[in-house]
Amino acid sequence: MASKPADKSVPLQYIAVIVGVSAIMGFFLLLGSDIRSDRPSGLPILGNTNPIVASEQSELCSDGLDNDGDGEIDCGGDCPYDCDTFFVDKGGVGGFACSGSGTGRISQPWCTIDKASNTLTAGQTVLVRAGVYAEPIIARNSGTSSAYITYKNFGEESVIINPTADLPSGTVINGIPDDGRQS
Repeated sequence: MASKPADKSVPLQYIAVIVGVSAIMGFFLLLGSDIRSDRPSGLPILGNTNPIVASEQSELCSDGLDNDGDGEIDCGGDCPYDCDTFFVDKGGVGGFACSGSGTGRISQPWCTIDKASNTLTAGQTVLVRAGVYAEPIIARNSGTSSAYITYKNFGEESVIINPTADLPSGTVINGIPDDGRQS
């Protein structure tokens, strides 16, 4: 009797991020991602010991990690919008010193989210490394309904953001679009 093929589904994995929408109000946001494998062979994801495997084309776009093991971090051509991803790392968590005049790429991250908000345009994403970012953030550019400006945490790192100004319509923090209403 033939055995039933193993289910390749991986349970939903959650990433907790604390996000503040103003200096006074804050809320918790729980993000999730579902990673599935199409076949039993592949590369381990994120180098952990969990037996999650991925096929050769499994780069997870805009997460700032080399998921498929090709030596490239998102910007290697696997993701359609991967080169629109920038990084903020004020504490050097990723091993690179931040710079206000850097490129915003993983090896030259910006020091502040405000620098990202002054630079990003529609369709671009900033991945923020672990830390507390208590700074005035004034979004000077607006995304569109089909090309958000997205701010999110890097991988599974914990990020606390306390912006002191409202964001314009078309801006996304951790995947939640701002509908233009003020709280």
